[in-house]
Amino acid sequence: MDKNLSYDSCLAFAGGECFFGFSYGRRGIAVGEICFTTGMTGYQHVITDPSFSDQIILFAFPHVGNVAVNSYDNESSRVLAKGLIFREKPQDFLHHLRTKDFSGWLENNGITAIYGVDTRAITRLIRIKGNQSGIIFPVNEMGMNEALSVLREAGDMNGNELATSASGNARFLPCPAGDERRKVCVVDFGIKDGILRNLKKYFAVVVVDGKKGFSSALEPGNFSGVVLSNGPGDPSATYLQLREDFSKILASNLPVLGICLGHQLLLLAFGCKTKKMLVGHRGTNHPVINLETQKVEITSQNHGFVLDESTLNNKDIIVTHRSLFDGSVEGIKVKNRKIFSVQYHPEGSPGTHDSHYIFTKFFDEINSQ
Repeated sequence: MDKNLSYDSCLAFAGGECFFGFSYGRRGIAVGEICFTTGMTGYQHVITDPSFSDQIILFAFPHVGNVAVNSYDNESSRVLAKGLIFREKPQDFLHHLRTKDFSGWLENNGITAIYGVDTRAITRLIRIKGNQSGIIFPVNEMGMNEALSVLREAGDMNGNELATSASGNARFLPCPAGDERRKVCVVDFGIKDGILRNLKKYFAVVVVDGKKGFSSALEPGNFSGVVLSNGPGDPSATYLQLREDFSKILASNLPVLGICLGHQLLLLAFGCKTKKMLVGHRGTNHPVINLETQKVEITSQNHGFVLDESTLNNKDIIVTHRSLFDGSVEGIKVKNRKIFSVQYHPEGSPGTHDSHYIFTKFFDEINSQ
């Protein structure tokens, strides 16, 4: 980076750490929890993942935007992330699937970004101090004291209920075979389209908004199973709003698959607690061991909360997967029930295909009824 250039943007943490760089995308202010993702590909999938709601995403991999934007890699119709951080200035190269240039796409979606900062140093800071709120702001329009004042007023992710507002529109997605007998209810807490694409291979899918009262859709005979989706925010805050709905799901005796936030909500429904991680798991390269097969899966992950294992007192819950990074619980099943869940993202998008068997396992559970 040319040291003679004048920086026009700044990333600041509440502790006073500042990183100066250059504005990209929409010029303005972005406030949110700063977290880093380690994936080398799939930046469009990442940015459109609703689980990044109210967060500023730091890309640990330096080359972002280099194949522009296409119409296939969106995980949602909305961008809920607050801002982005890059080391290098994104370059809009031509690609045969390109429909929009990257910078224009960010502007159209109202996303403020900064580049030219030391992303490695920022990642080290987060790993030491944990995920925390930060602010991106234009240095010639806002002073440091004013920026830090705005930042101090921002809420923490703890207790922040975001999932019910991240859910999209209710919809029906027929399965390719047209077999309406295989119909599942997907509860949308901010679902990625990659999950729906995989479910559509096996089922007719009815998506319902993950708002209070969603369990009213579970009339007897309506569905063969229930999928609880991923989503943003503090799972305990979401569960407090939806406790009655989860009681009805568990009483229905339907097969249930939970993914990411859905996994955490299931554990809360069984009397467990969750806690905020110092540094979340985000990226496409997280090793997880399947304790039933002893096989290691390389998984795609995006979560900042995890099961507090000291509260796992229900003997009917069996741990099936663990992270090989920190040993945290990555999957469970319920004894004598067709209920299981994973903390990671079996659909990838982006990521490997190691865990796609989760969808076929759910299909087999339903077919064995």
